[in-house]
Parts: sequence; C-alpha cells; structure tokens
Amino acid sequence: MASWRSVESLWNRIRATSQKNRSVSGRMTRWLLGGAALWATSSVLFAEACSEQKRLQVETSIDTVDKKRNISTTTPQMSVNTFTSPIDLTLYQYAPCPYCNKVRAVCDYYKIPFRCVEVNPLTKKELSFSTYKKVPVAVINGQQINGSTDIVLAIQENVLQNTKSDRAVSPLTVEQKKWLDWVDDYFVHLLPPNIYRTPKEAVKSFDYIVHHSKFSYWQQETTRWFGGLAMYIVAKRLKSKYDIQDERRSLYEAINLWCRQGVGDKSFCGGEQPGLADLVMFGVLRSLKYYDVFEDIQTNTDMHLWYHRMQALVGDSSMIPIEE
Repeated sequence: MASWRSVESLWNRIRATSQKNRSVSGRMTRWLLGGAALWATSSVLFAEACSEQKRLQVETSIDTVDKKRNISTTTPQMSVNTFTSPIDLTLYQYAPCPYCNKVRAVCDYYKIPFRCVEVNPLTKKELSFSTYKKVPVAVINGQQINGSTDIVLAIQENVLQNTKSDRAVSPLTVEQKKWLDWVDDYFVHLLPPNIYRTPKEAVKSFDYIVHHSKFSYWQQETTRWFGGLAMYIVAKRLKSKYDIQDERRSLYEAINLWCRQGVGDKSFCGGEQPGLADLVMFGVLRSLKYYDVFEDIQTNTDMHLWYHRMQALVGDSSMIPIEE
C-alpha cells in the first residue's frame, strides 16, 4: 500500500503545481536558454503536453476522481455524426509524442488507414493552415480537430455510429474516463524526467525524428541539439518542481498501479475486451519504444502480459504513405 500512496501523493503534487503554473515549459525554457530558436524547439516538444492538461481540482485519491469532476463521455468539440465511413484522416504529429501516439494506437486498433505529417518543431510550417499550433492536429473528412482526447473520442464515436466493427471497445464508463484522465493528468508528467535523464540521452532521443523526416540537414541538426538541450533542462526542472525523487521508481510504481488497479485480475482495464483507456495507455507506453527507458520498464514492471495482449490486438500500423 505504501507504493500506491506514494504514487497518489506525487500525483497530487503534480496536479496542485499545474494549477499554479499552466505554461511551465514555455516560460521555463525562455528563462533558461534565452534563445528564440531553442524556445521554439522545446515548446512544440513539451508544451503540447502541458496544453493537453485538464484544468482540474486537486484530488486526494484516484478513487475520488469521479466524485469531483464533471465527466463527459461524449466528444466535446464537435458532432461526429457528419462523418462518413470510411474515415479519411490526416494526423499532424511529432512521432515520439505520447499524445500523438494515443491517436495512432486507436487508428491501428480499428484498422483505420491514416496519413502522418511530421511537424517541423522549428517552423511549424506544416500547420500553416491552422491557428492552433500544437500537436496532434487531425483533419478527418475535411474537419479539423485539435488535441488528442477530442481526436480519439471523435474516432471512437464514428466507429460506433457508422461501422459494424467487431473490434468495438468496451463502453466508456466513469471508471474508464477516470483512467483516461489519470494518463493525461499524471502519468505523462513522469515521462520527460525518464526520457531526458542525461544530455546524451536527451540528444539521442531526437534521432528518430531527424532520421524519419524530410527535414533538411540544418533542420535535423538544429532540432537534435537545440531540442535535446532544451528537453534535458526542462526534464530537470520538472523533476525538481514536482518533487520527483527517483524518476525511474516513480515511473515503475505508476505502471504497476495501472496494471494492478486499472487492469487488475481482468485481461484489460475494459474487462474481457480493451477499453478506450487501454488503447490510450498502450499508445503512451508504445511511444517510449524510441528511448532507452522502454527496456527498463519491460524488465522492472508488471506491464508485459497486458502490453503484449494489447500489442497483439492492436497489430501493425495502419499508416499509409502520403502521395507526393
């Protein structure tokens, strides 16, 4: 029980601090690095996560989340009844971003073909059509949707209403919504201190984006070094700000909390079949495969059985190439 209390205590500190400062990374990076280019790089890599945070009151326990929150299980920004089947979806993303990987996991599970556009973190020119400059952004059948939660719920509603998929996930219950919020409001805060622990790890973490993008050589190297330095400093400040004493231990405990309380004795958090919370948590964890931490969490947590069940069900990527 001590380990669960420590997870809850850390979660409460993160939530309380987030209420006091909702734009941590932007101001922090400007103050620390003072360079416009460096700020531009770090802002798209981390501020997107901050912008995803719900403006929620501090909870005393994960079991009381639903009692203090106005929970909606419908898509908040738009009606998806106008969607037609099949879905035409283009995702504007940063490949290792956990929020973008939430969307990708849902698309992969439902076998929805989608195109990906990698957003340049320096210029963001790929989002020139939009006043909203954070990732993920999705254009679904000509309609723009901003933010991972709205995108995921829109896809889910469309699948339920317009198709007869035998892969429909379990209903989005209050319990499922509670764990969805836990992933966004708590779990993702543990990722930067674990991904960018050292300058070497931080710079290495940008290898994937520079090797799997159409950026110029200058853009690749600028992103690698500016982004790596920025995120290393951001991670250290977050670790101090949220009083994360041991980043690996906190991450292990959070994953075990998900496995033991979220999933428990069931095959999935959703029961005998995955729920939306399963898909979202799987997407976030799968985003770590680009980093050294992924091997550590496989070895030191209880995630492997649930994760491999999810991996088998989600299957290969449904991404399709963009025609030149």
